[in-house]
Amino acid sequence: MKHPIAVAFGIAVAVSLVLAGIALTQFRTDEKPFALAAVVLLFPFLWFFLWLITNGVSWWKDTTRR
Repeated sequence: MKHPIAVAFGIAVAVSLVLAGIALTQFRTDEKPFALAAVVLLFPFLWFFLWLITNGVSWWKDTTRR
């Protein structure tokens, strides 16, 4: 992976959109703002941990290639 931070960002956006869609369809009207706020607050952590994972995969691919 040439740009693991960009890959992690794309995956985090996709996962956050799915979670927002679930929040909009599964929660009652009075609960939706709190569910969407949880998704927004979760996004930076999701992005960071996905970046760590994609960096690890990239590092592993680089070290196992000969």
